[in-house]
Amino acid sequence: TADGLAHDHVAAMVEDQVQEAENRRRLEENDKEQAQVVTERKTVEEKLSRSEARLRVVLRQAPILLWTTDVELRVTSATGAGLLRLEALKDRPKGLSLYEYFDTRDRDIEPILSHLRALSGESVSTEIEWVGRVFDVQIEPLRSPEGAVIGTIGVAFDVTERKRTEESLRLS
Repeated sequence: TADGLAHDHVAAMVEDQVQEAENRRRLEENDKEQAQVVTERKTVEEKLSRSEARLRVVLRQAPILLWTTDVELRVTSATGAGLLRLEALKDRPKGLSLYEYFDTRDRDIEPILSHLRALSGESVSTEIEWVGRVFDVQIEPLRSPEGAVIGTIGVAFDVTERKRTEESLRLS
């Protein structure tokens, strides 16, 4: 009958309204969750940015040399306050190989040999004399997330003054 059809129509409209309200509620919840995720991500990114900035400040001020090479021993990065003491590096272009930095093709000189050992997977501790300075050096294999050796990472401490003092004490 007509009353039954009208009743069914009203019930269907009410059901549609209820479903639409439920969908709006779910969308609002989803929007709130998305906003929370975005806020959390921004917070994490800000903390990471501050941490990276602190690390850059430390590396610029620490009396060390820190560098990386690729598998061809081309220097891919270099930082540290120890670089400031090395006048010989100021006019050198970026991206040179260690062979070019040490003006050699000899694979058997200490700096080259140490890096080649690190490329083979060894951890290397050595002392290197270079441009009138003496450095205690640690060179490690630089590995990809999968574990493959993709270069080297090195850190050097300038121990020139300590060596001079030790030599003076030894001579006296």
